[in-house]
Amino acid sequence: MFITEIHSRFEKKLEAQMFKAMHHYMRLSFDDYSQRKRKNWVKKHPEQIAMAVNQIMWTKEVEEAIIEGNLEAYIKTYNERILL
Repeated sequence: MFITEIHSRFEKKLEAQMFKAMHHYMRLSFDDYSQRKRKNWVKKHPEQIAMAVNQIMWTKEVEEAIIEGNLEAYIKTYNERILL
């Protein structure tokens, strides 16, 4: 039982540190998103982080484009951004 308790505490601490690290790297990637060209931004951040932040930002930008009535213009701009 003693080993199981130690293992459980270790796992909880490890999980907490993993969440802390993911939050840190997500914040760095969010802050950097509008500061760099897309291909440089993607290369600078871990792939899983870049993928997650990209999906969040894409959703945010599409929602804004729909509300503003600029969806077609946004699609054109986004396609240019990802292809360059």
